[in-house]
Order: sequence, then structure tokens, then C-alpha cells
Amino acid sequence: YYLENIESLKMQLAKIVETGQKTDGEIQLTDALEMMIKEGCEFSPFLVDGWYDCGKRETFLETNRQLLMENSEVSDHPGSVIIPPVHISPSAIIEESVIGPYVSISEGVRIHRSIIKDSIIGPRATVEFSLLEMSLVGEKAFVQGTYSHINVAKYTELGYS
Repeated sequence: YYLENIESLKMQLAKIVETGQKTDGEIQLTDALEMMIKEGCEFSPFLVDGWYDCGKRETFLETNRQLLMENSEVSDHPGSVIIPPVHISPSAIIEESVIGPYVSISEGVRIHRSIIKDSIIGPRATVEFSLLEMSLVGEKAFVQGTYSHINVAKYTELGYS
């Protein structure tokens, strides 16, 4: 039953993306759920252990900290220092850097000579010669030479001399 609802939710979300339907300028999960209800899907309440909010940078990072405390993966990256809790994708390249605590690094990321803590680095992003704390780096973003709290979207390039 649960898996059927997940598949139905995926289908409804795909329809919303395909048609470009947005509420308040964003694709909304609640629109997909409403479509499911109209098609006769039944929902029942259940208790949850916690609420994870990702609406603002601060709450997104707090959610990341909570999830890492529950499920951290430490891997070996010779020449770098890894301070748990962290999650580092196996496809990430970490060179001469200090990572952690509370850092999530997505697939295809390259980090070179940087110090990163309490941050999330998105897929295929590059961070070089940087000191980042409480930062969000989007997909395929390029960050070079900064000490900052940053929030850069995908494909952003940010460099300091």
C-alpha cells in the first residue's frame, strides 16, 4: 500500500513538472497530494519523530546536522582530515582539505585545499582554496577563494583573489 502511494506521488509530481504547474511560483508537493486525493487515494495519519524543515538556509543546515547525527558515513581521503559526522559521496574527490563536522558532500564534487564545516555541497560542484561555514553550494557551482557563509545556486561561479 505504501509503495503504491509513493509511485502515485511520483506520477503526480511528474505531471506537475511536465505541465509546468506552480503555486506561488514553485512546484508544490501539496498539489500532487491533492491530485492523489481527487483520484481516490486514501491517506492515514501516523506519528513522526521529528519535523525537518528546509525552507531557509539555517533550518536546512539544522536538518542536515540532525540527519548526520543519526546516519554519518566516514570514508578515508588520504591527505585530508575528515571530522565526523559527515556524509561524503564515494564519487567525491577531496584533496588536501579539512571536512567537517556536519558536512554533506554530493556525488561528483571536487574539493581542493579547502576547509568546510556545517555545509552542504551539491552535485558536481567544485570548491577550491575556500573556507566555508554554514554554507549551501548548489549543483555544478564553482567556488574559489572565499571565507564566508554562502548560499549559491546551481551553475553559479564565485571567485575571490
